[in-house]
Amino acid sequence: MNDQTRWAIQRAAEAIASSEALLITAGAGMGVDSGLPDFRGPEGFWRAYPPLQKLGLSFADMAQPHWFETNPELAWAFYGHRRQLYRQTSPHAGYQMLRRWGQLMPAGGFVVTSNVDGQFATAGFFVDQILEQHGSIHLDQCTKPCKSIPWFQCRVGWPSQSGTTIDLEELRVRGPLPECPYCKAMLRPNVLMFNDSQWVSARRDWQANNYAQWLGRTRGRKLAIIECGAGTAIATIRVMGEQVAQRSNATLIRINPDASHEHPSSISIPLPALHALQAINDALPESFWDRAGYRPGAEPPAKGTPTASDDSLLDRKYSQVYGEHWKFRTLQGHWFSVEKLKVEHLYVGMLEGLPSSDDCIRAMERLVEEARNTFPGRLEPVVLKPPLMDPNSYNALFPPLAFTASIASSWCIEGDEDDIFGSFMTLIWFVEIGDERSMTELTKDALTQINWKAIATRSLGP
Repeated sequence: MNDQTRWAIQRAAEAIASSEALLITAGAGMGVDSGLPDFRGPEGFWRAYPPLQKLGLSFADMAQPHWFETNPELAWAFYGHRRQLYRQTSPHAGYQMLRRWGQLMPAGGFVVTSNVDGQFATAGFFVDQILEQHGSIHLDQCTKPCKSIPWFQCRVGWPSQSGTTIDLEELRVRGPLPECPYCKAMLRPNVLMFNDSQWVSARRDWQANNYAQWLGRTRGRKLAIIECGAGTAIATIRVMGEQVAQRSNATLIRINPDASHEHPSSISIPLPALHALQAINDALPESFWDRAGYRPGAEPPAKGTPTASDDSLLDRKYSQVYGEHWKFRTLQGHWFSVEKLKVEHLYVGMLEGLPSSDDCIRAMERLVEEARNTFPGRLEPVVLKPPLMDPNSYNALFPPLAFTASIASSWCIEGDEDDIFGSFMTLIWFVEIGDERSMTELTKDALTQINWKAIATRSLGP
């Protein structure tokens, strides 16, 4: 590492430590340190898929939707193998460093990536903190398409539950191909390919809206932009970061082995992603870590996406709910008394995938019946459905909602803490599995989504 690079790393650390928000833009080079193949150039692509070299097919040639019509066995072998590869790959430590930095920013962080590998979500970033510009290979859609939404293919059971195998020697699927559960047409990955007029962009559009709102909230605040492994062949990610960097209070940090120190408008670090991120992490001042009251070496080992066997987040939620009765006051001055709060874990018993609309419907029905039996004579329970839930859909939910909480709460219109006059209601709502807010904050957030004064009208008095 030369002196210029050391100086760039120090400048990057200072920029991050003094920032209030963090934008992460990532291209294919971000995943190389995790062991994922680098498809830049035909040589790297053909090393990963030798049969395609014999056919003279490049990555751009294969990433075309017409293969699902003209040679579906080849198309699904290519995308099915990539899906399996990404699911078997653990994100390198740099993802966790970025996630921690974003958590320490007053305005939080956001990820914009052209990668379809899902590695940021696996590393623990919330799905509503990510904009996957080209979609996700872990989702499928109908080839027609008959639906305007994608869903998790693992819930359909292909290939593991269908007897299908992928022959890498011939790069061909052996066995039945996945079918749309609605119209029985063939499925395809929900990724944006070249010359793709049938890509279902609903999830990307939802993420893009989240990104626009987050950018709006960061306006006027000091922003650090970390670009990792974004190439120039398709410069979408570079351009997005450069556009945001035009703000007067934004700093662009470009991490790429091919980066040049000659760009005065940015901090360029010519190193692989993990190497550069580790160096920046080591250079961050103690004042930055003091925001959370810890030093980098003192925190517990970072975990990936929660699974059915990982109950640490569930235990943490239960630890926030102490006793049978607690109170809090909203910013508007209203007191809420909460009783018998229950947390339900929708991941239990699920081998893979995320809760679907059907899973949440069953959970809501079960909790509604339980609330009726627990608090007889009260008003019908109020249910807040998860965002993007389609009761007629096989679609997995976004964001992934794994906690269901049922509460009975009383409110007091203008009374003080000891005023018990008000009305009772039972509220059932859903919480993102990785949400670190306290139960008080989660309850307040749920209450803001309903007209509780109009709903809770039954008096406790005589």
